[in-house]
Amino acid sequence: MYFDILTEVANFLISKLADIEAFYLTKGGWEGWAQCELTRFLYQRLGNNAVNVFRESNNPYQYSPHPNQRSDFYLQFLGLAPYVPVTIELKTESIYQEAVNATSLAARFNTDINKIQQVNPHGAAAQDLYAIGITCSAEGAQKVINILHINPAFNILLPNGGTLNLFYVNSRVA
Repeated sequence: MYFDILTEVANFLISKLADIEAFYLTKGGWEGWAQCELTRFLYQRLGNNAVNVFRESNNPYQYSPHPNQRSDFYLQFLGLAPYVPVTIELKTESIYQEAVNATSLAARFNTDINKIQQVNPHGAAAQDLYAIGITCSAEGAQKVINILHINPAFNILLPNGGTLNLFYVNSRVA
């Protein structure tokens, strides 16, 4: 079985475009909803016998300068060699967060990038760590590009003609 977390996140986004478009416009945004729905999507896609998805896990951050931090997702693959565990930090753009601070998503995404890059490779088990940022507006995407110098890995058209952009930074602990 082939598994690529970025492709799976993109497939999840495609399956939920109408919901994302609606939640983007609400106060509170859609990040918490997306985390719960992505968990369900991964279980449905891979099956309970193939993966364990842990939310708000301290793994791998017990091996970082901030051991009380939690990851949005920690995935353990069951019998799917050669896959190593995957840690995911997820940030999403919300119209209300961006209205308050035009660089909000870029700043929050950058915090997660720093978080995954501070894991001590001498303590943590081998794993892939991803910081994933998702924008719903051209302005949000341009801020990530300009501030963090990262280009989107996926561009997904929204029903209203807008575009979801999936950005990521990957780190590997071997």
